[in-house]
Amino acid sequence: MHFLFFFYIICLLYSEKGEEQTMNALFNLDNGFFRFMGKVCDMILLDILVLILCLPVVTIGPALTALFYVTMKIVRDEEGYVFKGFFKSFKQNFVQGFLLEFIVAAAALILYFDIGVVNNWMTEDNSLLIRLLFFALIGFALICTVTVVYIFPVLAKFDNPTKKVLVNSVMMAVKHLPNSVLMVVVIVAAGVSVYIYPIMIFFVIGLAAFINSFILRRIFDNYIKVDSEGRILSGETNEIAATEDAAETISNAEKETDA
Repeated sequence: MHFLFFFYIICLLYSEKGEEQTMNALFNLDNGFFRFMGKVCDMILLDILVLILCLPVVTIGPALTALFYVTMKIVRDEEGYVFKGFFKSFKQNFVQGFLLEFIVAAAALILYFDIGVVNNWMTEDNSLLIRLLFFALIGFALICTVTVVYIFPVLAKFDNPTKKVLVNSVMMAVKHLPNSVLMVVVIVAAGVSVYIYPIMIFFVIGLAAFINSFILRRIFDNYIKVDSEGRILSGETNEIAATEDAAETISNAEKETDA
């Protein structure tokens, strides 16, 4: 990192801008280097906040929601104060975040128990029906895995009831399956890095969320529509289309009235 910094300084010194412009560029907080280092500091701060707020366990859902609330703003260059934005989302989505965390944990435990039971059945009776049931459970577990990647980002981005958060998460996970798998790979890679180098836990949580937020931005843009007053219209695809049609009809009527 020190080498890169000094290399950056040397490149500026030998540029054609001249000494005065070089010094202005070097100490300009809006240049690329300082903006990059600012994002690095933001990721570390987010890591620490998430780790602290995940300690009570029951706050994991709200903490992850707040994490994605901030990282999705960062990838759109809309970030303000990380600390303020994080706790704003944490408080606003606390109840839903906790409920969704409970649902995810309960589903994981049930699936784990069911797969274990069916696996024991296979050792005693390796019939075709039992094997089909086992692979069906594995397939369902994989769908649940890619769905979980979306749940807390969807909650952070859209103002939806809990049921719709789950439905939309499943729909997006299946519809954008290659991206869903890619995000799971990012999370697994972060987990492996922490397993090998435990100190990485202070860096990879925010980094993984930041990387996945780039992918989520492209996906969510397909489902985000803004009305004439700047409010986000969100929901399932057919609901968004219906809302757009209604808004267009009203707009056309207003134009005819004005004419």
